[in-house]
Amino acid sequence: MVNLKKTLLICSSPENGGVGDIFLSDAISGMEKSSLVRYTLGAQGGEEIGLWREFKTYRRRMAISRWPTVSSIALLRFNLFQRQKVLKEIEKIIVSEGVEKIWVVLSSLPLISLAERVLENIKIPVHVMVWDAPEAMFQNHALDKFSKSYLLSGFAFSLQNASRIAVISEGMQLDYKSKYGVDSVVIRHGVRVNESIQKSIPREGAIKIIFAGSLYAKKEWNALCRALRRREFKILDRKIELYFLGRFPRIGAKKIDDVNYLGAVSYERVSGIFSEMDMGYVPYWFLPRKSHVVRTSFPGKVSAYAAAGLPIFFHGPSYSSVAEFLKKYQLGVGCFSLEEEEIVEGLERAVDGFHSKLHETWKNEAKKAVEEELGIDSMLRRLNFFLSQADTSEAE
Repeated sequence: MVNLKKTLLICSSPENGGVGDIFLSDAISGMEKSSLVRYTLGAQGGEEIGLWREFKTYRRRMAISRWPTVSSIALLRFNLFQRQKVLKEIEKIIVSEGVEKIWVVLSSLPLISLAERVLENIKIPVHVMVWDAPEAMFQNHALDKFSKSYLLSGFAFSLQNASRIAVISEGMQLDYKSKYGVDSVVIRHGVRVNESIQKSIPREGAIKIIFAGSLYAKKEWNALCRALRRREFKILDRKIELYFLGRFPRIGAKKIDDVNYLGAVSYERVSGIFSEMDMGYVPYWFLPRKSHVVRTSFPGKVSAYAAAGLPIFFHGPSYSSVAEFLKKYQLGVGCFSLEEEEIVEGLERAVDGFHSKLHETWKNEAKKAVEEELGIDSMLRRLNFFLSQADTSEAE
């Protein structure tokens, strides 16, 4: 990392090794301990002032709910009774810590609301990072129409007044350029490549396909399992072994005996499990109401599979961010339908790739994608640009 001005990172509170925590931990890994101070806003507590990855951290607890109506009331209470207090706390921290710049991650509804006030009232550069489109958060929290409209207005103000903007995908970048007239830099979580696990694809025996992470696209998963089960988990005379790594959903997804369930494991064990697999499964919603989400988000499992040298079996809409990425980098096979015959056809193309030189292309393209887009070096290079002065020409 380059030497940066003293920065205040404002984000939500998880410090439990989740996706957001790992992203930020890797992002600040090269920073001097005196160059950054952190302020968290969320449900998790702990002491009011403490340490996070050896960086000084201020914590503010607040009530958060995902229940319909309750979530809107909780947001209203924050806006009426807590937001101004939080703003005053931030102003005091800026003075006491000698902060010259703010980096805010809009990873929760209160943070979207808070960011607008920060940009209105604090006269130092504010750099805004977006991981998830606010529309996705609205659906997850079942917000009422008034709250949605209010937050979208504040979100637009924050983007249009930020010194710099970082987004998670090219789809989000294009969307915000069109909607708000703003430029942004794409920053995804950068993976570290373990060369020892980039094994050669086996030419015989079972083909092992793994899903890793949290399963949200349940209808797509069910369709895949149904298609495989009706063919007795054989495609072009090759046995298919399907693995699920993570906590299986309690509702919505069908749990069948033919799948190997590995449960949740430590982050350190994942690479070893990936080394025994042949392909990674990435499902995305076909639901029309999820169309904006699949256009603008980017699942971290794509990066994880690529780093492990695993070709991807993508199962989602042709207009999604992942489908567009597969046009740029030939990382695997895309299946753009829930129809059984088309799923089988996609699996046949995948199996056929293992019988040809195509798997070498997949592996080489994965390496190229990690070097150019998905790796830790690319992430840190773009982060340097994002946090640099706004007159810097462009990211490399």
